[in-house]
Order: sequence, then C-alpha cells, then structure tokens
Amino acid sequence: PVQCGEGLTLCEMKRAAFSPASSWVLHRSPGSALVVPDGRKIITGEPVYSIDRAAFDRDLMDMAERKGAVLKTGHRVISVAARDGKWVLGVRSGGMDSSLSVGILIGADGPISLVGRSLGAYKGRRTVVGVGYRVSHADVEDLYHFFFSSRWPDGYAWIFPRGDSYNIGVATSSRNALSLLREFAGMH
Repeated sequence: PVQCGEGLTLCEMKRAAFSPASSWVLHRSPGSALVVPDGRKIITGEPVYSIDRAAFDRDLMDMAERKGAVLKTGHRVISVAARDGKWVLGVRSGGMDSSLSVGILIGADGPISLVGRSLGAYKGRRTVVGVGYRVSHADVEDLYHFFFSSRWPDGYAWIFPRGDSYNIGVATSSRNALSLLREFAGMH
C-alpha cells in the first residue's frame, strides 16, 4: 500500500540531519502549489523529493542501528506503560508474551498506533482517512499540489509527481472519502 504521500522537503531533511539519497529519491520537484478555496495558487520554492518509502525506511533503520538502536523483528507490541523514567513494553513473539524496558520509544506502528493510543494521543480527535491512487498521468505542473476546500472536511486533496507516475488522493473526515477521491481524480 501507499504509505503517506511519499514526499519530503529539503528543509525537513536538514532538520532531521540527513540528505537526499539516490537509494530512495525517485524525483525532485522544484516546489509546491497550494490551491486555496477561492482557486488562487500559492507557489513555494522549497524543493520536494518524492521518495520510495520502503527504501527510505530501510535507510532510516540502518542509520538508527549505526547510532545504537536495536531492531527487534518478529515482535509485536501489545502494551505500553511509563515506569521510572523508562518505557515498559508488553511484547509478543512466537506466541510468547514478555516485557522490554527501553529509554526511547518511537511509535512507528501506523496510523491507528497502539503506542499513540496507549499514550492518549487520540483522545478527542477526529479520524481523518486518506485514500489515493497511483496514476501514470496528471494534468499539472511538476510541483507537489495541495488543494484545500470544504469538499474535503478536515483535510485536503493532493497530486504529487513521482517521476514516472503521480500519487493522487484525498484526506478527509468524511465517510465518503472514496467517492470524493473518484470525483477529484475525474477533475484531473
């Protein structure tokens, strides 16, 4: 599945202290176009890199391991608690339950994160669903396009170039996200 819009700005990368790598950069766009509800387009000059998310995640994992992180595969986190300045994780591996104590916890377990839920991150928040297509052509300039409108409550629509294809999608709190995506895709 497509994981997010698969794009990073140069500013975001610099803030995270890494540079674009040929192993995961698919395409470089010269900027973004923000299309506001009245149709005006605001162009930014901040480069955006379309990425291969799986390759990017592998490089990020390798970088973390070089800095001392320990990767645990085949383990599923089933509970999270803070205790004595550490994170205590209930984990399941091979049908057996155990616990791990860690100093730093990164909740990289997806959009409905157990880590986030355990820490109360979703209390009082609306759920926004993102749906998208990967298409071979879109009638737009070589920019990351963000479309803001009341048609997509609590969200936006997008068209992101990836070199040989485009991600086109809608994020919204509406229960009709797929219908809104089909409508948006038909306009472009």
